[in-house]
Amino acid sequence: GKMVSRFVYKVINRPFSAGLGTKLPSERANDRDDCNAGNERIYKIQGVIFDMDGTLTLPVLDFAKLRRMLNVAEGTDILKSVNAMDHEKKEQYYKIIEEFENEGLESLALQPHCVEMLHYVSIADVKRALVTRNSRKSVDIFLTKLQEEMQQKLKDEESIWPLFSEVLSRDFTPVKPDPAPILHICNQWEMEPANVVLVGDGLNDMQAGKSAGTVTILLKNSSNDHAVKLADIVVYSLQELMQLFSSPFRLYV
Repeated sequence: GKMVSRFVYKVINRPFSAGLGTKLPSERANDRDDCNAGNERIYKIQGVIFDMDGTLTLPVLDFAKLRRMLNVAEGTDILKSVNAMDHEKKEQYYKIIEEFENEGLESLALQPHCVEMLHYVSIADVKRALVTRNSRKSVDIFLTKLQEEMQQKLKDEESIWPLFSEVLSRDFTPVKPDPAPILHICNQWEMEPANVVLVGDGLNDMQAGKSAGTVTILLKNSSNDHAVKLADIVVYSLQELMQLFSSPFRLYV
C-alpha cells in the first residue's frame, strides 16, 4: 500500500530562551521552557537541501590522500587552494581532483535508508535540492544510480522524478562553505532560509547553512567531530533523519 505521510508540514519550534544545545522531543518532557510557549515561533520546513558525498552516498573519498597528492595542508580548503593557483597549475590540479573523484565513482554506494528517506521527504511535498562541491559528472552518475535504486525499491510507487528541483555542482561558484549556493536555492524556491533545512556531513555544509540562516543537520560519522558545534541537530543515520522529519522538533537558540 501507499506510504501515508501525515506530516505534510514540518514544524520547528525555536524558543528564544537561553537554552543551550539541541533537545530532541524525547528529552524535553520536563523542560521548563514548555510552560513558556510565548517565546516560541513556529517555522514550517518547506525545503530540504542535501549534500551528496558522505550524506546521501557512503563516504568513500579519502581526502587526506588527495591533500597529499595536491600538497594542501590539513584544515585548508582544497578547492579554495587550487582556485588560487595560476592557470596552468590549476588545470593540472583539477585533472588530479577529477581522476580522484572518478576512482570514488567506481565504488559509489548510497547511504542505508537513502531511498526511503528521500521518498518520505518527497511525498511530504517538501522541496528538495542537491548542493555539492563535486563535479557535474559525479552528480550525474549519482542521480542515475539513485533513480535505478528508487525504481527497484519502490516498484509499486509512482516514482517522483526529478527528485531534486535544484542541483548545484561545483560549477556554481562560490562553493560551500560560502552561503551563495544555499541562498541561490532559497531564492529559486522563494523561501526564507529559516524555512529550509540543510543536511550534510562536513564542516563546509554546516558553515554554509549557518551563514545562510538555515537549520543545519549533521549526519555524524567517525571523522566529523569538528562540525558538531555548528549543527543545530546531529543524526547518526538517514533513518534517524526520517524520524526527525516525521514529528515537530525543537531547536534552542
